[in-house]
Amino acid sequence: MHAFNIEVSYTNAGFTGFKTIYICGLKILSDKGDTIVKADSIFLNPRLLPLLVGKKRLKELAIYNTDIHLNVNLLRLLKSHCENVPKDTTGQPSFTNYAQLLNSLQNKFFTFIPTWVIIRNSEIVYRRDSIISSVYCNNFNYQNNSFLGDLVLTDNHIQGRCVLEGLLDPSARKMTASLNHVDTSLVQLPYINARWKAFIGFDTLRFSISFKKINTNLTTITGDAFASHLALQHKSLGPDEVTTQSGSIHYSINVGNRYAELDSSTIVRVNGFSFSPYARFENYNSRKLTFAFIRKEFDAQELFESLPSGLLSNFDGIETKGRLAYHLKVTLNFDYPDSVLFDSKLENKDFTIKKYGVTDFRIMNSSFVQSVYDKSRYVESILVGPENPDFVAIQNISPYLKFSILTAEDGDFFYHRGFNQNAFRESITTNLKEHRFARGGSTISMQLVKNIFLRGDKTISRKLEEALIVWIIENLHLVSKERMFEVYLNIIEMGPGVYGIKRASKFYFNKLPSDLNLNESIYLSSIIPRPKAFRYTFISNGVLRDYLTSYYKLLGGTMVRRNQISPFDTINLKPNIKLTGEASMFLAQPDSSAHEDSLFYMDAKNLIPE
Repeated sequence: MHAFNIEVSYTNAGFTGFKTIYICGLKILSDKGDTIVKADSIFLNPRLLPLLVGKKRLKELAIYNTDIHLNVNLLRLLKSHCENVPKDTTGQPSFTNYAQLLNSLQNKFFTFIPTWVIIRNSEIVYRRDSIISSVYCNNFNYQNNSFLGDLVLTDNHIQGRCVLEGLLDPSARKMTASLNHVDTSLVQLPYINARWKAFIGFDTLRFSISFKKINTNLTTITGDAFASHLALQHKSLGPDEVTTQSGSIHYSINVGNRYAELDSSTIVRVNGFSFSPYARFENYNSRKLTFAFIRKEFDAQELFESLPSGLLSNFDGIETKGRLAYHLKVTLNFDYPDSVLFDSKLENKDFTIKKYGVTDFRIMNSSFVQSVYDKSRYVESILVGPENPDFVAIQNISPYLKFSILTAEDGDFFYHRGFNQNAFRESITTNLKEHRFARGGSTISMQLVKNIFLRGDKTISRKLEEALIVWIIENLHLVSKERMFEVYLNIIEMGPGVYGIKRASKFYFNKLPSDLNLNESIYLSSIIPRPKAFRYTFISNGVLRDYLTSYYKLLGGTMVRRNQISPFDTINLKPNIKLTGEASMFLAQPDSSAHEDSLFYMDAKNLIPE
């Protein structure tokens, strides 16, 4: 076994009867002397007819008192060996035929399965740095296409017992299995928490899978999966554990020569709510992913009652009537990011709210207390209303400032219903190009909802909740656009510990918001995406960095075209301001910190909608 730098030894081997092979005291050691496999005894009974033509097929297999030790370095070695295949030297284009690859893999799996398997007192251990995860089997039997075994799942944090049972029919290319807990606790998957600080647990997990080869270039995979009391937790999902009483999927997957497709006949059910997703990945001239979600109409209350606990907590206890319809289609071309297609639409079918749950989304219509968070860290509470001396009514804010912020942040705010699909497309394109979440596409409505009803965590649950709250406020007209903009201007972060335009006017220019001129207003709009990094926009006090020259020109020109200001207003327009407030004491050298939700993050040519 020189290819893997391992040493194989055993204490005894031979035959029992006519064809049963036994191996005792088997050891497989790495080149460093670490034990990879240690087995007291293994019995193998090969199939005679395949063996005569050189094919290794097992009829019976028994394994006793075996330990298998794996680590990340060994897995990397195995992966590199598998990838070390002869290259195509014909000069012809080569590609992976997904259907043929799938058929090859599933054929190898099903033809390897013996008709009879016994495993006793055996364990598989995986080590990665300080993480140790294991699966221990005291007793496993497979006979007459059915199997039953007990497992103990262990890692640094958990230990749980469960029972694995099911059917495996190699001739039909089909398998069903279930995993059930033995004690009262949920089954927890090992390694996941220790490695990624995540939690996946369930009471019962069942699944089935079957393969059908249609032709050389097409194979279908069908089956079902079901989980009861499924619990998930990870920081990217949200701050709370997400639990659902039951979840299931009936799936159909088509695998072709250069594509894999989740068929639209697939049905996903979460508690009492069901929907049919569609997904397709293809690799012809480029790598393209398409995802679609179509649910023509559904009862709104059915959706809210079926939401997993901990996912959208602001909607807990809500009562609604009427129906909704949702459509989503996204196409991503990983090799041509600029060709992104994004179409999302939630339609109101006589939808109304009978009773608000945890949160009443109408609170902006009167004075309320806003809790300010900075990356989930509580900062302060702000009273938003005339009772607060820092509050300023919208009519007392300079028109220059209102137009500057609207133009920079969300030029269509007064015309859309909370979402800007062009901004979403631009956001997806940028993130694909940079292979990370580099920019968002939030409208003023979305920024407002995030600040008032949600914390600043960039999580899946927060984005879902944000989108749904925005849709409800905008489509049910719970709050007027003018009031939303007024609240936005009074709570927006505009510097270190500076919230609201009245504080900002004083902090930067020692003025009232009504007295701000065009130069000052455009500058304030420019720092909204980077409120804490304002001081890095200056070369010195009053002299702004060169990149703001194009920003001033673009923003001023767009405001003129929209008749928000006159050409005369731009005669002395230039990025040159005088800090007369406390902000002058904060000037320093450049930094890269920034918010990513603003519509400001668009290519220059698309920064300001016409």
